[in-house]
Amino acid sequence: MARKDEPSQLRHTGCITLKHLVLGALLLAVQCPLLCSAQAPTGNIEGIVTDASGAVIPHANITVTQKARGRVFTTTADADGLCGERA
Repeated sequence: MARKDEPSQLRHTGCITLKHLVLGALLLAVQCPLLCSAQAPTGNIEGIVTDASGAVIPHANITVTQKARGRVFTTTADADGLCGERA
């Protein structure tokens, strides 16, 4: 038994209390949307425009359609046939 002038020692029982479960669930509920929001519904398309024989097509016009959102992106390949678009 602790004397009145000494700090009492808490006894660790190894039990998980309802308070611990609620605190853990609350922390998970707060952090989960933050982790999930890091996902982006977009991507990049990069490549070289070539014809059926494999020859590079310089300055080709390119159209990219994002079907899920109905968005259309247009770009033009450079002199080496290189292109890139974020969709």
